[in-house]
Amino acid sequence: MPNPRRVFAPGIPYHVISRGSGRSVVFRDPSDYETYLRILSEAKRRFKILIYHYVLMPNHVHLVLCATASNGSAFMRQLNLTYSLYSCRKRRKIGHVWKNRFKNIQIDSDAYLLACGNYIEMNPVRGRLVQSADEWPYSSFRHYATAEANPVVDGNPLYTEFGKTAKERCRRYVSWIGTTRR
Repeated sequence: MPNPRRVFAPGIPYHVISRGSGRSVVFRDPSDYETYLRILSEAKRRFKILIYHYVLMPNHVHLVLCATASNGSAFMRQLNLTYSLYSCRKRRKIGHVWKNRFKNIQIDSDAYLLACGNYIEMNPVRGRLVQSADEWPYSSFRHYATAEANPVVDGNPLYTEFGKTAKERCRRYVSWIGTTRR
């Protein structure tokens, strides 16, 4: 019997996590990260999903997303399946890329939405992959901290509260999130 679909209420943000099977590395080189981001961009457009924050780590992915319809589960299935096919084909491998299904956790407050963004974007620093969050190219951090254009990110609706101008928002965001190892 198939697993029931994960619930994604329209208009509600969710923290979604996909982990590599057996904690294995999912992204081995820059082309893997770039391919995943391209697949993510295409899938979010197709399913009309909003992406507020993301980070791609070597063995897992974090997303904060908001479905505009009850299609979050279909979006994740498409995203993970398409990347799995790419990865298996590239490595001439048979088997699972992702551990089980993704996890999705409903974000039920503004404070939790900001905390999730902070947690996700600081993940490479906590994982000791980089000294500072702005050094990791596979996250939404630079979108908020430097106003760098990122076609994946739709923008956290709470970000506007950091200031009236883009420069002020960037400065306050960097100050708020902290960017280096603690």
